[in-house]
Amino acid sequence: MVVTVLFGGRLADYILTKNVLTVTTVRKLFNTVGFMGEAIFLFVCAMVDDQVLAIACLICSAGMSGFSLSGFNVNTLDIAPRYAGILMGFANGLANLSGMVAPTLIEHFTKTH
Repeated sequence: MVVTVLFGGRLADYILTKNVLTVTTVRKLFNTVGFMGEAIFLFVCAMVDDQVLAIACLICSAGMSGFSLSGFNVNTLDIAPRYAGILMGFANGLANLSGMVAPTLIEHFTKTH
């Protein structure tokens, strides 16, 4: 994933600096390539019988998520470049809040099961 994050970021920046595509189009393209690539490799992983090939598919799937980071993880820089760090911290804090609250809610709703 480290390789694809670096490559995806550089490629996205190159496309933007050469004015080949708009910012919105680049973000959508990299989201689509990253998430569809992950889905395809996970689907193939479920269909193969060879363990080595299955592990290779999992590695490629995780690697493809590096391209999607060039699509959505830079939104805070697009929205508010000056406050991107604060905005990203706030957004991640809210997103992690659901992970902390969910187990308690599940326990509450499934006590009889």
